[in-house]
Amino acid sequence: MQHTFSFLSSQATSICGAVLLLGLLVGCDAFGLDGPPPNSEPHPLRTADSTVVGPGLQITLRTPDTVALGDSFRMQLQTENPTGHPVSVIAGSACMYRFGMYEGDETVPVEGAGRVCAAVQTEISVMPGVRTRRYDLQAARASSNAAPISPGAYAARAALSWRIDGAAVKDTVETTIVFTDE
Repeated sequence: MQHTFSFLSSQATSICGAVLLLGLLVGCDAFGLDGPPPNSEPHPLRTADSTVVGPGLQITLRTPDTVALGDSFRMQLQTENPTGHPVSVIAGSACMYRFGMYEGDETVPVEGAGRVCAAVQTEISVMPGVRTRRYDLQAARASSNAAPISPGAYAARAALSWRIDGAAVKDTVETTIVFTDE
């Protein structure tokens, strides 16, 4: 009886751990499902920057050109796998991209840009086709204690640090968004 209880306890712990890990991975999934069509966006998106990594994965960042201070807006990171077969991507955390808004080299804590990622090596199989991850942001500081955002040009960057087929891949897609006071 003692042995059965120990086995069930171990199995329950494993199941709980798997459910928690799944929640972390799904919450940070950079290859999320497609949502509403781009023409439904309040601010039209443009293709801002794109790069090809590994065996042909194309990473594309789409942003609006301008956003009024205080407005909500959406950015998209798109991953396209045209190879016809799954590509295994390994990242050093549960978030496949490090995403941020910058003024020069300084990070700007824009509402919605902050993400918490589990520091676990994560392997994702990128299936053939296109996957889009959307980020809902606001042209406002994330902290009420911080100075308000000033009108001007800000850089939106998505940096990746992956291993594909054993080779290290480091790249960044970046664009400029202008925050206006109009």
